[in-house]
Amino acid sequence: DIESEFERCIAMLVNDEMATHIARKFANDNTGPAQPSKMDIAIRQWQEIFPENTILMENNELTFSRFIDSEKYQSMKLSDGEKAVLYYIAAVLYAMPDAVIFIDSPTLFLHPSILNTVWNAIENLRPDCTFIYNTYDVNFVNSRTENVCIWIKSFNIEQHAWDYEVLRSDNLDEELFIDLIVTRKPVLFIE
Repeated sequence: DIESEFERCIAMLVNDEMATHIARKFANDNTGPAQPSKMDIAIRQWQEIFPENTILMENNELTFSRFIDSEKYQSMKLSDGEKAVLYYIAAVLYAMPDAVIFIDSPTLFLHPSILNTVWNAIENLRPDCTFIYNTYDVNFVNSRTENVCIWIKSFNIEQHAWDYEVLRSDNLDEELFIDLIVTRKPVLFIE
């Protein structure tokens, strides 16, 4: 019944949560507090990013509520931005150790006021991973510190040749910004 990657991530969180509780029940391990599950981590991150919202578990299904109206609703009624945040959190939690995580259009569906909060929190979840962002948003690129940027100036399809320049994100100059903003050519900017 799973129709999207978002639904798959939600199902994985719920299934892992149930499996974790069953394993704890049969292990009888009372040596100390249990490690937080992926669900615990996802809920904590979600509520840090959206402090007025909460995630609940009812009838083996995630439901959501805004403290403003306390009405409960299913995950498919989340806004596109809320879905994107929850998907990114869950997907990153399931990435293999030391993975390279490629994010296309990291600013899509996200309001600029939470953009850095979201990506800083997600990167902090997995410091073992390398994040590669494909974006044209200069402000987003500028917000990623201590990273290397690759400015792809052109690509010759016949020769399979790239013209690019490696830049430090803290060394992006005004001339580059002007070139990107006023160009009439297609631009691919990858951090």
